[in-house]
Formats: sequence, structure tokens, C-alpha cells
Amino acid sequence: LRQLKACGNENEEEDKITDINKTSTHATPTSYRSHFLKRPSMTLDMKNDNVSQIATSGCISALLSNNQNALLETCRVVPGDKFDWNDARSFRFPFWIRSDDKLKKMSEEIGQAIFRKTKDVMECAIYFIIAGNMRMLRNLAATDQHQSGRKFMKFITDHDFKNERGRRAAEKNAYSLLRKHKYNVAASFFLLAEPPLMKSALETILVKSEDLDLAFLVARLMESPSRKVIPAKSSLSMLGGGGGFASAPIILNSAELEQETAYRNWQPKLGKMGRWLLKERGLE
Repeated sequence: LRQLKACGNENEEEDKITDINKTSTHATPTSYRSHFLKRPSMTLDMKNDNVSQIATSGCISALLSNNQNALLETCRVVPGDKFDWNDARSFRFPFWIRSDDKLKKMSEEIGQAIFRKTKDVMECAIYFIIAGNMRMLRNLAATDQHQSGRKFMKFITDHDFKNERGRRAAEKNAYSLLRKHKYNVAASFFLLAEPPLMKSALETILVKSEDLDLAFLVARLMESPSRKVIPAKSSLSMLGGGGGFASAPIILNSAELEQETAYRNWQPKLGKMGRWLLKERGLE
């Protein structure tokens, strides 16, 4: 699976697609390569996309797999490394990882990786908001030394986004950020409101950021039946003293791998905005 993106650019392998039904459940990563060849798509792929992504057939193959946890770990270039959004988008995780809880942990991991690289809480905020981990977001904001980070910390501390004043403040800042072409950050502010301004956030990500994968990740996690929001009570000691971004990536032991729900027992539950998103892209 580490070669999936490279496979997408290998024209000589275009005609080597094998029957998905012949793939063994114990297949090695390289035996999946033929299912992940990049094919032109008029629906899943956004225009002006510079990120090499696995083919739609690859998403279907991974979606049907009863070894998703093993596949997920195999996607790491270096064992123990954290995924960033480019990795997640290339492998199209939101479209084939069946577990919302797994996607939630993945979103937090991506946010931590972005903060480690940029030290800018605004750039990673959306991943913690959709994961419902406001505590970690606030702790990271407390360590951000940028002026924007200090302002963000004050903003989320001073406002209660459940009341009208907080909702209006979040929406006002979102539109201000749109004018500054900070589209994903603007979407974050739309999502801060409670209840979140979902359609505005999704349209911003789809139309301005042109990122269908992120939009679907947002829709899935924000409307997940298992969604729980961790209150934003600051306590760095609760997260190891480093705001949380130094914590370990998702590492699964053998017992956790065995607990994976088989595809035939999976009962998908997609919310209203998730279904709207698929319908808008002609994927319903």
C-alpha cells in the first residue's frame, strides 16, 4: 500500500487490474496494488488537485476488506509516524475507513502532525473541532506563540458558542477569514458554532478549498452517532505537558486488530449533510 500513489502514475500497469474476488484476506500489501491503480474520475476527484490519490476502485477494495486496521497501519511509510493530511487525502481514508471512532483518532493525529510542523494552531483547528476534542485544541492554542494563536486562544476562551453572541462571533470571523482566502480556517469557525453551520463549512471546503475528502471527513465526524465533545478545560498536564501534539500515533495491538467489525456486520449511518454532500457530487 505504500506504493499506491506511485502505482497511480505507472501507465504500464494500467491493464493489470485483477479480480477483487480473487484477493486473499491474508494478502500482502503489494498484492493490493492492482486494485489501487489511478483511474480518471469525474466525480471523486476535485479539479486543480495536485495530490496523487488512489483510484475509486481502490477505495471500494479497502471498504470491503475485513482487515482495515492492518491496511491502515501498512499505509504508514515509517511505522510509528503520524499521518498528515496529505497522507490521509492520498489514501482517501474518509471514504473507506468504516469506523467513525477510528476516523476521529485519525483526525486528532493529523491535527497533531500539522501543529508539530507549523506550530500554528489555526492550521490544525478543524481536525480537533470535528473530532470533538476542544480540550486538546485549547491546550495547543495555549502553546502557540503566534499572534493569531494568542487571538484564537482568547476567542475560544471568551465565547460560549452555544449562545447567540458566540455563534454570531464565530460566523463573523468565518466570513472575515474567507475574505482573506483562509478557507479551511474559515470552515473551522463555521464549525465552532453550536449547532455548527455545517452547510457553510462544507461549501467553503468544497468550493474554495476544492477538497472533497476533507468535506466528507467533516460531514462524517460532525454527524457521527458516537460523537462526544471533550470540554475545553485547559490542563496541559492531562496531555503530557506538551499540549498533546507529542503524544503517540495510533498503534494497534493484536487484540485491537481482532476486534474490527467485519464488513458484513457493518451498519453505516450517514447524517443529513453527509448525504447532501454525496448527492451534490453525484455519488448518492
